[in-house]
Amino acid sequence: AGTIIPDSAFEWDGSPRRGLGYYRVPKTMVTELNGDKIAYASKMPNTGIYRGNKCSWNADWVAYSCSGLNHRLMILESMDRDTKIRRLAPIAVLADAGSNGFIDLVNGPQDFSCCSGYTCAERLSTFYTMVATGLEYEIVMSSIPPQN
Repeated sequence: AGTIIPDSAFEWDGSPRRGLGYYRVPKTMVTELNGDKIAYASKMPNTGIYRGNKCSWNADWVAYSCSGLNHRLMILESMDRDTKIRRLAPIAVLADAGSNGFIDLVNGPQDFSCCSGYTCAERLSTFYTMVATGLEYEIVMSSIPPQN
């Protein structure tokens, strides 16, 4: 048995319209308590959903085929009163921080309101991501985490 996972790091540090790259990792995740910057390579040298060394790229599927890992769907959702107007994304999901770390950025859905412009933007605060069980994760949101 195994899992098939997407290339969630497609266009990482590539086209800015995709919104994926180290420049989008929340600053609190890469800053020491004394203000020193943590090098990306020392904490999160790998990008995308955690694969360890147990996945291989399948070009026909445009996805990774993994064996020996137990991937599960994890849903993060804000139930706060301001859930539609407070932007939490991107959410950084860091697995196995350190020299083997994998960083996955989870972007939120687009505006679903009927008006145009950022001031009336409404978006659901429900985020779907995949995680491998048995690992320690660090999850950081780009805004204040929800209380509910």
